[in-house]
This record gives sequence, structure tokens and C-alpha cells, in this order.
Amino acid sequence: MPGLARQVAGDDGMLTARHIGDAAAGLAPTPPTPTGDPEDGAAQQLKKLWHTLLAFGS
Repeated sequence: MPGLARQVAGDDGMLTARHIGDAAAGLAPTPPTPTGDPEDGAAQQLKKLWHTLLAFGS
């Protein structure tokens, strides 16, 4: 997560939900699958980053 957070964060190094949303909006759309997003897929990683921000951010 730290590496992804650095990639997604703003120029000032701060990470916000907006930064994560903008990164997610830039992903190419993928068709839905019965089992959901792949665990190592970009969308799933951004979702985990968002949960981490909610749990530990201030």
C-alpha cells in the first residue's frame, strides 16, 4: 500500500479520497465477472487503499 499511496497522492504528498477517486476514474473499464474484481487488479488495490485511508487517515 505505501507504494501505491505515493503514486496516487498529490504533488504535496497528501493522499485524499479525491486522489484515489481520480486514479480509479482513470482505469480502463472492465466487464463485470461473477467473482468480482481480481484480487491483484488495479481497481481492487485502489479499493484497499481507500479502506486503509478511512481506517488510518486523519
